[in-house]
Amino acid sequence: MASGSGEGKGRRHQDNIPSVVLLELWGHVADDDHRPDATTATSTTSTSLPISVTLCAATPPSFSHLSVDCPGLVDLDPNPSDKFVAPTVISTDADLVLLRVPVDRFARFDHCFSDYFVYKVHSHSESAKLHRLPSPRGRGFADDNIAILSCGNDDDDSYAVAALQPLHHVHFRLHLCRSTPDGKPGSWTSHQLTVEEPLRGTVCPVPDSALRRIFHATTKVITLGGAKGTVGWVDLWRGILLCDVLDEIESPKLRDLPLPLPSTGNWPLFFNRCPYYCRDIVVN
Repeated sequence: MASGSGEGKGRRHQDNIPSVVLLELWGHVADDDHRPDATTATSTTSTSLPISVTLCAATPPSFSHLSVDCPGLVDLDPNPSDKFVAPTVISTDADLVLLRVPVDRFARFDHCFSDYFVYKVHSHSESAKLHRLPSPRGRGFADDNIAILSCGNDDDDSYAVAALQPLHHVHFRLHLCRSTPDGKPGSWTSHQLTVEEPLRGTVCPVPDSALRRIFHATTKVITLGGAKGTVGWVDLWRGILLCDVLDEIESPKLRDLPLPLPSTGNWPLFFNRCPYYCRDIVVN
């Protein structure tokens, strides 16, 4: 399941779900015409409100979207186009979606006023599932710093949610929430990590003209997977911090993978503009 943005009318029949969909980044707040179907899964928010999520699937290149029905969402802001308080698709992997749902108007300022949900929908007859993650101890993560990783197979619904919080220079804190084999949320753990061998200072030094002079600013997260559950936190200007978040033999470690310098034509933008103007990383 891939994420994207755009408009597209979806169909709501589980038998018709394509094997791959392009998913809009923002969920649609369900209207009066909302009808549950086989892709609908239910749960409750941390404020004890009922919530349901339905996949409105469409065949690519049309976009699919999630329809979110929760009585508290309209109360947060009656403007359905306000993305600051809209349900947001944070990350996807396999048939899993990590969804952030605001539960307070202050969510536009701090994501700690949001709930995180894991939505799983199957292309076969098994029912869709929606689980709310435990609160990460009042901590709100930037949407660009958190990812979901599928850890199971056809008989195992386990997953992990990982977030990397910057502390100072090469020091970070990894927050990890691993589910049980049946896909029910576990508890959050945290590990303070230090980049073992910083390499980007040699390969991709910060120019004197840079407006920001920090070691790493995460632009996006990529899930590489594998037996150890490798996740990469990407700074598109400088490099990728790789971490095997599922390594049960050794404690997680951060490895630095520098990126090449921008082309000559993009050099004036280096560290002075949004890197998305001239580069990106996609894992297929």
